[in-house]
Amino acid sequence: MTKNVRIDFQKENPKMDLQILTLAIFIVLVFAGRTLFSKEHPASDGQPPRIKDEVLNRYAVRKIYLSEGLVSVLEFRDEVLEVRAGNVEIVKVSFSGVNKKELTLRLLSQRLGPTNLIVRAGRNQFVFDIIPSRKVHEDIIYVRGSIANRPELQSQIKTGKVTFQKSKTIHPSYSNHTPTQKGVIR
Repeated sequence: MTKNVRIDFQKENPKMDLQILTLAIFIVLVFAGRTLFSKEHPASDGQPPRIKDEVLNRYAVRKIYLSEGLVSVLEFRDEVLEVRAGNVEIVKVSFSGVNKKELTLRLLSQRLGPTNLIVRAGRNQFVFDIIPSRKVHEDIIYVRGSIANRPELQSQIKTGKVTFQKSKTIHPSYSNHTPTQKGVIR
């Protein structure tokens, strides 16, 4: 003889049920958030992502792949103050009329080969190589910040060849101060 046993979770331990439900919702949101808010938004055709969030190294050159007939947008964290293009016959750079932190790049000719671009945004300078490509194109690059990662300095720190001096706090001393008369310093 088989008995049907019915367990009503809410009557047994309602706090445990709420904790399990909360944990399940949290796990679903974490995995959904990783997909929706990932730094790189993958393209569906297997190509590299066309929209990226990046923190750039000021001591490294960032390649930007452009295709003829398409535009690319660079958006920086700070206002763009200056732009220098290597060969203006290859790439046209336009400042945004709406957002002072944005540049629009348009490849004019693939036949002339790559060029470079130097952008001053806020207190930072960034160096880009513009690479003409028929297969790969980057639509939007959000530059969210910068680091100053100099590889040669990092290797010197690891090997102990670079030493850092401890800074000293200097307090002003007024013992040698000569009083002034009528605003004249002696």
